[in-house]
Amino acid sequence: VQPLFGKLALPLLGGSPSVWNTAMLFFQTVLLLGYGYAHLSVRYLKPQVQIGLHIVIMLAAFAALPITLSATWTTPGTHPPVFWLLGLLAVSAGLPFFAISSNAPLLQRWFAHTNHAAADDPYFLYAAGNAGSILALLAYPTIIEPVLSVQNQSGGWTGCFVLLVLMIAVCTAIVWRAEPAPIVTTLQDPQITWCRRSHWIALAFVPSSLLLGVTTHISTDIAATPLLWVIPLTLYLLTFVFVFARTPILKHAWMVTAQPFLMILVAVLLWTNMTFSLWYLLLVLVSFFVTSMVCHGELVLRRPDAEGLTQFYLCLSFGGMLGGVFNALIAPVLFDNVMEYPLVLALACMLRPILSTEDKTLILPDILLPLGILAVYSAPKVLFDLHAIEFGSVGIAVYLAVLITFVFACRLRPIRFGLSIGVLLAVMAMVPKAGNILVTERGYFGVNRVSIDSTEKFTLLYHGNTLPGAQYRD
Repeated sequence: VQPLFGKLALPLLGGSPSVWNTAMLFFQTVLLLGYGYAHLSVRYLKPQVQIGLHIVIMLAAFAALPITLSATWTTPGTHPPVFWLLGLLAVSAGLPFFAISSNAPLLQRWFAHTNHAAADDPYFLYAAGNAGSILALLAYPTIIEPVLSVQNQSGGWTGCFVLLVLMIAVCTAIVWRAEPAPIVTTLQDPQITWCRRSHWIALAFVPSSLLLGVTTHISTDIAATPLLWVIPLTLYLLTFVFVFARTPILKHAWMVTAQPFLMILVAVLLWTNMTFSLWYLLLVLVSFFVTSMVCHGELVLRRPDAEGLTQFYLCLSFGGMLGGVFNALIAPVLFDNVMEYPLVLALACMLRPILSTEDKTLILPDILLPLGILAVYSAPKVLFDLHAIEFGSVGIAVYLAVLITFVFACRLRPIRFGLSIGVLLAVMAMVPKAGNILVTERGYFGVNRVSIDSTEKFTLLYHGNTLPGAQYRD
């Protein structure tokens, strides 16, 4: 439904990462409302009443189908695009998506009351749901969009919604007729405190914010290609599939070990002129995937038993919505550049699990890592003259090596490591860039920058890293 609606709204606002991020914020918010409804329904209503209410909500969603743009909505004109788009999404797709979003926690909770062999830990169904989301997301640009018109896509989606309602009706009939079995769990479940809930929210906030931050970063500072927007979302959903699976393919310890290497590499390269390459794009995507795996892996390790399932998903969705609010609404007002991405990188490091601190001495990788980074850092200048940073003296190079070594040595202590990454990012941000920047402004559709080139012959206008025009200074 997300790419379908994007296809409908594209002619009104055009292709911009902010449009995508605003749509993501909307769907995250409605997801929170759906999870909130599921939690309140499970907490205060008997199973039979839950079933009846949910069927009514699913049937009520037909009032908004098929999904299409309201004929009364036109381009936003001088109104703020973000609130115009949120309103359009609410009117056009809000009710059907709300009905769908509440299915995951409700069906898992009902499943936990059955006599199924896996009922004691129903979280693996969340992995299945996200796997379905990935298949739909990848099928849209490759199969659905090239073959079907927008009208046929909307009609097909309505047909699939009918099939979904029928399948849920069968599930609810089974639960209605069966005698609810008491929930049995194999999880060692401590009491759910506000501190624990806050930890869940923080662990969900970071990947959500990074999802939108990476989207804006690669679209603004690397390449303004809308197709790239699908890749971070696919990786984000894939982390849920991996961490909630009954037999994880990627071990949590592997991700925790790899994260410091990737974070330092990104921090060093982020503020240089070495971001215009496929390798840097891959590094950003891999570091985003690994960081999301660490945060979501910690969420799974700290999940409650089935009694607290809906509360867990409510906190997860609330953290996701906060990430959308921060990136789509707050960051464009606070920052002239895409600063939310490095800020949340530092926060992600602070949320790493606390590891053993018995061995605080430097080992061989601690020494080799900064040397490797310095080699990557300076090679383009030496070999290809790509305007990488000139260290100016051996002393500055040694200083950076010591700084990076210290940052990596702090990896066992999350707060210290996160603050160290923040310091590293700040140091790199203070390194002067090529050209004299006169003014930088950030609007809904991106970052605009006016600068003087290194020869001082031209005044340049940049939209992200795209150069729409230049003017002779004389």
